[in-house]
Amino acid sequence: IYLETLNTTRATVFLAKYPHGGSTKNMKHIFQLMDNPGFFRYRENPNDPLEYYDLSKIPAIPMAIFAGSGDIMAPADSVIWLHEQLVKYEKAHFFKMYELTGHLSLINPNWNRVQHLYDLVDFVKSVEDLSLIHI
Repeated sequence: IYLETLNTTRATVFLAKYPHGGSTKNMKHIFQLMDNPGFFRYRENPNDPLEYYDLSKIPAIPMAIFAGSGDIMAPADSVIWLHEQLVKYEKAHFFKMYELTGHLSLINPNWNRVQHLYDLVDFVKSVEDLSLIHI
């Protein structure tokens, strides 16, 4: 974990509600994704076949991928694979891998490493129909 990229003064706030925003089902799906390559739906029964998402059916909305090379929750090779799949279907509009940045560093950065925030603002400004952006 790249602590130098993380604003550690906010760590107690994030950890106070841990594991907020998650569920047992969510965690099981994360482990299923870690065990199998690809991008597929949650399976109640691990013996059921994988049901992959049809990325061609993603709505035509502006899409950006902000990733960190030091992210252990979304490893660089997985994010690059997802980007390649989205490019195939002309779904990806912006992609950038930030060096030595972990998962939490993108949402709670150390203030000397905020280039991704400027890139996000530039991406939003570049979108002609802002009603298409859902944050």
